[in-house]
Amino acid sequence: MLYWRVSRQRLINMKNKQAIFKTLLLIVVLLCPGYSFAQTANESSGESVPVDIKANEQQFLDKEIVAKGNVRVKYKESDVTSDEAIMYRDDEGNAQKAVFKGSPKLVQKNSTMLARTLIFEIANQKIIANGNAHSVIVSTPQAKQAGDSLKANKKDDKKPAKPGDDNIITDSDDQIYDKEVGEFRATGHVRVKRGDLFVKAENLIMYYGTDGNPETAMFKGNVYVLQYPNETYSDNVTYGLNTNRLQANGHVKSKVIQNPKNDSNAKKNSEDEKLANNSEEKKGSSDIVVTSDAQDYSSTNGRITAIGNVKLSSDETSGAGPKMVMMRNEETGKTDRIIFYGRSQVRQTGKSWIADHIEMDMATKKVLASGNTKAVILQMKKKSPTETPKDKDDNGDMQLATKGKAVQ
Repeated sequence: MLYWRVSRQRLINMKNKQAIFKTLLLIVVLLCPGYSFAQTANESSGESVPVDIKANEQQFLDKEIVAKGNVRVKYKESDVTSDEAIMYRDDEGNAQKAVFKGSPKLVQKNSTMLARTLIFEIANQKIIANGNAHSVIVSTPQAKQAGDSLKANKKDDKKPAKPGDDNIITDSDDQIYDKEVGEFRATGHVRVKRGDLFVKAENLIMYYGTDGNPETAMFKGNVYVLQYPNETYSDNVTYGLNTNRLQANGHVKSKVIQNPKNDSNAKKNSEDEKLANNSEEKKGSSDIVVTSDAQDYSSTNGRITAIGNVKLSSDETSGAGPKMVMMRNEETGKTDRIIFYGRSQVRQTGKSWIADHIEMDMATKKVLASGNTKAVILQMKKKSPTETPKDKDDNGDMQLATKGKAVQ
């Protein structure tokens, strides 16, 4: 009985000491508004990492810390500044979540994120940006080295990449970065800029690799891609950030520009004009438009593979088939060869081919068809001086010739 009384008294004395310590600490903080108060968060390794809070004014409640005026919070590699912040703690006093308002800005490994409201879930290092979210993701040296090695293999890449070309700039309504999962999400009016790549979409999911760098970006909902000077419209687009490979599926339409303007400002002006007009530009005389169910494009070799209900139109040439491959000349940057696979049809002015395999030379307009080939040649009928409109045949001054025989 005596032992129980002594133990109970010791416990009471210990609690009183803790309460006195907390009270003294609170008084110090309240008397010194700019004082840096450190919370601790338990790590998987068992070690604690401090959360450093600085502000003009701090108020300590039961499980909350309210900071106002020139707020700055540091935790590991994250540095957040704002006008106001509220930090929530658990029963043990460890920081769990911080809500920042008033022009908040987060910097993490040179990458930044801004929004109307920033929520930093400290325990799992998840960052939530709500309202006019803007972020800049800076690639680490490992990612830049991988990108440079790919560019070195491109024979037509004569200009070195400018600083910041690998940075990923994202604007949207809301954004979420989950470090534990290795995932970045953007929703609502998504706009992404990276080097010569510009993308508009409704949603974006970006996946990170084991090295901590973004590897794959998946865009969904009314996707528009401008990879100067070419354009792609689609329901969904997957883009490899390290391989520069674009895969589009769902109502895909691409426009390949054969003669881009030789102007240092053409790239920027082209992007600005398309956004301002909010409509497709008129097709140029040498532009190639391809529609299909799905398309795969690699900027490394300039090859486009279209699959499913493929349709092509360009100047005097059009084609259709189940599969098509478009190849680029590495020296000129123009499309020089197009191949249709499966039962396909290609048309030129006055001529048409149907075959299982059709190749076109875009420079010479020559067509090579093989496999159950059928050629159709439309010949102009010579007009007589006394011919009247009533003398025209049903083809409108045209006669159809098949295998050398005219069909009336």
